[in-house]
Amino acid sequence: MSEKLSQSQARAYWRGVHVATSDDLAAVCFPDKPAYFNAFFDRIQRHAVTRALKRCSVIPSGNSVLDIGCGRGRWLDYYAALGAVPTGLDLSPVAIASCMKRGYEAVAASATEMPFPDGAFDIVNCITVLLHLPPEAQERAVAEAARSLKPGGILLLIESTWKDPATHVFPRPLNDWLNLLEQHRAAAICAEAHCFNVCRKLLDRIPANPAGVRDALAIALDYPVEYALMAAFSGRASEFGMQHLIIARKG
Repeated sequence: MSEKLSQSQARAYWRGVHVATSDDLAAVCFPDKPAYFNAFFDRIQRHAVTRALKRCSVIPSGNSVLDIGCGRGRWLDYYAALGAVPTGLDLSPVAIASCMKRGYEAVAASATEMPFPDGAFDIVNCITVLLHLPPEAQERAVAEAARSLKPGGILLLIESTWKDPATHVFPRPLNDWLNLLEQHRAAAICAEAHCFNVCRKLLDRIPANPAGVRDALAIALDYPVEYALMAAFSGRASEFGMQHLIIARKG
């Protein structure tokens, strides 16, 4: 297994991705994959978040929303369309400039040191961002997210819960994520298992399978498989899940 990146290396990696990558989704999903591949992740994550918000009776309309790791604004677009008032935060000045050009409030800063007052937001959204921070930085980022929430506010995460070998991914078991949230008075009201590309993981085990063919086949299979798995795991955790969607309410 390759050695994991340090915090400074991880920051440099994501800043560099936004400089080198012109496609908005590729810059926040998989920089080395084709557009259809990243579109799968965007669509399936939006579907998962929409279902979870509805299940937990979270209504974004009229609420202030912070999107941590906003990239070029895909979740700012999502929450704005629901009538919320979104603000973005990202390490990359390139990403922040893109968000601001589209009329959003956005700041270039770290999730571990956010320039917002206590209790500034009703909802904090953080989709596959904390998993890219080393463990000690994850702890600081969760503390900052909780600090920036109003009492009763909602924190929504999708994070890795399997032993991902990628050098820029720092997963935790689900219970570790939940315990970390509880340390900062954020109690989970939803923890739902997701796979987000289980077929690709299985096809990766076939060494003679060309990457382009493997990716196309994986996404074709993953659309129906993932929707079926989402229905099967609706509202519940599972060790089978590669990631979990967590909604926590600040006490």
